[in-house]
Amino acid sequence: MPSNSGKCFLFIDSDPTVVDGRGLSKAKSHAALATHRLKANLLRAEKQRQKCSTPSTPGLPHSPASIALNADKSLSRLDQPPSETQAPVQGISTFSRWRLQGARKKSALARRKDPSEASDLTDILSHTEGVELLPFLYKGNCDPFNSAGVPVTAHQFSLIKLSRSESVSTVWASELSMRPRNNGLMNDLCQSLGNLCNDPAVVHANLALGYITKAACQGKFEAGDFLAIKRQKGQALSSLRQLVERQSESGSQDKLSAIKDATQLLGACEVFLGDSKTALIHSSATARVIDIMGGFQSLPLLEIELYVHAIVGLASKMNTRPIIPTEAWDPGPWHSFCAKDRSRKFQLWSESSSVPSSFESSPQSSSWASDIDDLGASHAHTPASPDVSDEPQLLRPTTVSPQLSNILEELRELLTIEEIKIRSTPVADIIAREDIIQMFRWSHLRTTAIRGRGLHHWCDLLESNITNQSLDSEAATPTTTTYTTFDMCLCLAMRLLDRCIFHEPYLKTGMFRQTKAYYDILLDSIEKLRPAFDVRQGLRDARSYDMLWIYSVGAHTETAFLQGKVHQSGGVHCYSYFRDCFTLLAPSLSFKDFRQVTDFLEENYLYCSRLQNFTLYNLVDFGQSL
Repeated sequence: MPSNSGKCFLFIDSDPTVVDGRGLSKAKSHAALATHRLKANLLRAEKQRQKCSTPSTPGLPHSPASIALNADKSLSRLDQPPSETQAPVQGISTFSRWRLQGARKKSALARRKDPSEASDLTDILSHTEGVELLPFLYKGNCDPFNSAGVPVTAHQFSLIKLSRSESVSTVWASELSMRPRNNGLMNDLCQSLGNLCNDPAVVHANLALGYITKAACQGKFEAGDFLAIKRQKGQALSSLRQLVERQSESGSQDKLSAIKDATQLLGACEVFLGDSKTALIHSSATARVIDIMGGFQSLPLLEIELYVHAIVGLASKMNTRPIIPTEAWDPGPWHSFCAKDRSRKFQLWSESSSVPSSFESSPQSSSWASDIDDLGASHAHTPASPDVSDEPQLLRPTTVSPQLSNILEELRELLTIEEIKIRSTPVADIIAREDIIQMFRWSHLRTTAIRGRGLHHWCDLLESNITNQSLDSEAATPTTTTYTTFDMCLCLAMRLLDRCIFHEPYLKTGMFRQTKAYYDILLDSIEKLRPAFDVRQGLRDARSYDMLWIYSVGAHTETAFLQGKVHQSGGVHCYSYFRDCFTLLAPSLSFKDFRQVTDFLEENYLYCSRLQNFTLYNLVDFGQSL
């Protein structure tokens, strides 16, 4: 009721009743804000407009809905909490600060709407760029039972959901692509990203990663994102210190798990922000916590996959060895893994006299079993088979080192498993499906282990190269000259093709910058070695067939991922160096048709016919078809 002083007071019901000093202070602050003279002026102006306006249909009174809509449009952002500093906006109800209204267009926020236009709710529902709408709960609380470590708003909860879904889609991209109809798969994978109910450190770290993920999806950081990320990281570190102190006093295993999750999420934030050194500190802390917990044996399998993916990805970014030896999580070759792990119902079909009855019920299951049989027979012995034909065998030398040759052999086995997974995921039998799921688990751990060994080989080459540079003249210093060896080019080609086969085809967001960096380094290295291997001059040496494989890897990358890409200098850049070299070199190496080229690359190097035949077949004309 208005008083003699002319000031209006708004009495606010408190539920539950506020009795503490801080709560009373907040209530008084909100009451003073709600009774601001600007709000009174807006209400007075709205009443004046209602008196002056005439209804569109004479004789019909305004409906309660229209009156509520007009009153709803007359309120300002003064109802928002004091922490929000946005400009006053029309069209927000008195209790809108307790509700999730969704994203709003800037043009709609800057102007006053006419009553004849559509309501704000219509704009919210038709807005496609906003966050996912959540049900309106009491006071907008998306966590009504206070189960999270810290209270989170609906917007913050949507950021956490976004970051977790994007992380899962990146780490387990192939599995999500091959099993799209498994509704519970995403929930199972998200559980490996930490429990939000454990500790505030995990919640704040998730929020920091959520802001970074939102900026990555939008392609830029909005105003205030960096400040929000810095604030959430600071709160996560502060909560993490308190968590470490409590854990040292109690020795709780749950607190150790929360420490592991928080440090791992903070490391992921630093990787996206470009601070690799700080990310390495967080990853090392995570590794130490895992050792205290009892090693990898104490963790669920999905959490192991997530962590090893993170440490191998960080090592790839820094071009260093992984902080944990690959033997700690490597399941070993498929044949030996099946022989050791009988408890998971893996069967060595080559040793069994009969196939279980559950596999005989469908042709897909029997095909899957025969594929396992062929796989065990083909990979029981590692040496590659020679080129067999009716004509005399041709000497095709190679300079691939034994260490790289072993890695390529492991990748060929992994590629065979990948083809079996693609053909066998529609299997309907329960036993077969369980074995295929275990195959996914083996494949993920094996892929990261092979990449870790590839990083070890790369670091060995770098160290030997630095040693050779120190033996050269004083003028040739590493700070003034970039040195490249042919073995480094072979290792780069292996790392590039590994990502182009096992990672990039399953992503919906396009080529990763790390893969593009591999391509750029390989192109720069080959151009430095080009005088010794210029195809146009007809030069031949022992590395010609190795160059053919390198050209095939680069040509596949250019055709499959880099066609029509916008260059940094502007405009569309045509990547065709490796394609041109492959077109010139392949017909000149005594190959009669394209199938001979593919068979040679499959047996001696790494070649995925499912992907590379489509991109390379039209580059060479032998006068014959596949």
